[in-house]
Amino acid sequence: MKPLFSLFLIIATSCVVHSAALIGPFDYSSSSQFTSNFYVTHLPSTTPASTLGVTGGQLVNVSIHGGDATSWVYDTTPDGTPTNASFVNFTVSTTFSVSTDSGSLGFYFYNGGNRTSSLQAMISLNSTTNDLIRFWTGSNMNTSAAGTIASSTSLATGFTLNTLYVATLTAQTLSPGNVQATLTISDPNLILADFSASYTFTGVVPTAGEIGFRSYTNVGTNYFDNLVATAIPEPSSTVLLLAGGMMVWTLRRRIRRSI
Repeated sequence: MKPLFSLFLIIATSCVVHSAALIGPFDYSSSSQFTSNFYVTHLPSTTPASTLGVTGGQLVNVSIHGGDATSWVYDTTPDGTPTNASFVNFTVSTTFSVSTDSGSLGFYFYNGGNRTSSLQAMISLNSTTNDLIRFWTGSNMNTSAAGTIASSTSLATGFTLNTLYVATLTAQTLSPGNVQATLTISDPNLILADFSASYTFTGVVPTAGEIGFRSYTNVGTNYFDNLVATAIPEPSSTVLLLAGGMMVWTLRRRIRRSI
């Protein structure tokens, strides 16, 4: 029975490893959480310049001038050379709030380490009654150029300013070259019904990439908090989990028979 039990432990450990967090969780309780784990790829320099940093336990992007976006990427050796470009099949979420209804925020992904050409899932804040979820190709993290729109979906209702929401992106490779992305907006206060939109990118060459972020506000402030990214279990992990359950059942039967 000992070899059988040891095998079960290996299976269980493997399943736990597959469900571990890839990024975070980050609650920005200290500024080092941001400065040690992220690299700012583009910060508008138009005077007066935009700012991005940790304030009061939140990551805060302030734009006084407007007209340009701020971008940053998860990079555990923060510099111009991609270090963490192996993310594939993941879910990333962050809480956010906005102070103006003219702006956007989004996630960069599947760029193969090429920061000049990423896929992007974006929330476009057009007005308090007509906000959008958009998917883009060819997004440039170094200039914050949004790229080319691949899909656009109107939200049922607009966001309430200075109110906390949760944005969650799930990105998964369905088959070689085909990546399905789903962006979901949730309201912890349950006032706004959950809303999501999906799009399947085709002809995607990078099989993985970095996870980056984009924030734009036309003279206003965007707030971010509670960032975490986790892996989507691979089919092999699901099989291992089922095998582990079967192993437990078999062990319990053998123990009962021996009593």
